[in-house]
Amino acid sequence: MEKKEGVGSNYRNAAMLAPKGTHYRKRDERWSRSIPKYLKAWEGSSLMMHNAIRYLRMSNTGLALLVIAAVGDLIIPFILAPFCNKYNHLTMVMSSLGNRNCPLHFIYNLWLIIAGILFVIGSVKLHTILFIRSNSLSLGIVSLIFFILALTFFVLFIMADKERFAKTIISNEGLWQRLSLLCMYAPILMASYKNLLGN
Repeated sequence: MEKKEGVGSNYRNAAMLAPKGTHYRKRDERWSRSIPKYLKAWEGSSLMMHNAIRYLRMSNTGLALLVIAAVGDLIIPFILAPFCNKYNHLTMVMSSLGNRNCPLHFIYNLWLIIAGILFVIGSVKLHTILFIRSNSLSLGIVSLIFFILALTFFVLFIMADKERFAKTIISNEGLWQRLSLLCMYAPILMASYKNLLGN
């Protein structure tokens, strides 16, 4: 009795009879056709990124975004704190406002994401001002002073949660955090303010 071959066996037979390497040639042809599309999309996105960076370097939009991010990072905790029971600006860090126990925690967490994006975008213009165009010795000296102050307040902030400093002025970690941020943002605000007024 003659055995009938099914569809699967026909497919296998056809694959066996096909010239060696045909499958790989077809796959390579598909890849070679798709590569130009990927390259075109990559070139388009790279051009858009280049134009965006060029625009941020030429305009003052980045400086305005830096001011909004820096000022907002210092002010928004004071706006949200009244809605969080028992929150103390002196002894509690700002990230406590993003805790789930705080009624408006989602607002503060959303703001942190927005502020991070604003700082990244604005840093393009800030880099142009500080490292390419700026020859101001006074700005450099003031920035160094604020850096030393920020580092000092940051060390106090780290020491604040140590048990041996409990119930002392050093335990006010919320205060040291805010002062450290203020000193870090001060040179940015000064440079941004000066260039925004100058233009």
